[in-house]
Amino acid sequence: MIKDELLINKKMKSKTQLKCIFCGQPLTRRNRSEEHIIPENIGGKLTSRNIICSNCNNNFGRKIDNFLLETYRPIDLLYNPKKIV
Repeated sequence: MIKDELLINKKMKSKTQLKCIFCGQPLTRRNRSEEHIIPENIGGKLTSRNIICSNCNNNFGRKIDNFLLETYRPIDLLYNPKKIV
């Protein structure tokens, strides 16, 4: 049963063009970017290469990641007290 589901998923991926969730650009080997589902600077470890293009990832990294880091720093320090410097 699980093997059948995996086979179906592989066939669907090969027929479906993945696109960036923000700009809609088709994702290729050249423009895919590894994206942290929860930003790395606030402890995120889970990643995906099938969500966002490198252009959008770079823009978000410059504009949003630092804002999130500062906004959620108090919560992060509660869970990760070793980060207090």
